[in-house]
Formats: sequence, structure tokens, C-alpha cells
Amino acid sequence: FYEIRTFLTDRMIKKLSTYNFFLFIVDLEDNIYVHNVMN
Repeated sequence: FYEIRTFLTDRMIKKLSTYNFFLFIVDLEDNIYVHNVMN
């Protein structure tokens, strides 16, 4: 039971970090776009 829980938590953490990374990239692209429009 404990192993299954840690396994699932591990997968969730991996998914979350991937999701956060994706959001970070999108945010970065938005900032670059805004920066280019301003200049």
C-alpha cells in the first residue's frame, strides 16, 4: 500500500513539475512577445 502511494505521488510530482515547466515557458514567451511589441 505504501509503495503504491509513493509511486502515485511520485508520478503526480513529475506531472506537476512538467506542467509548471510548461507554464514557465508559456510565460516566458509572453514576456518576450510583449517586450518585442514594446520596442
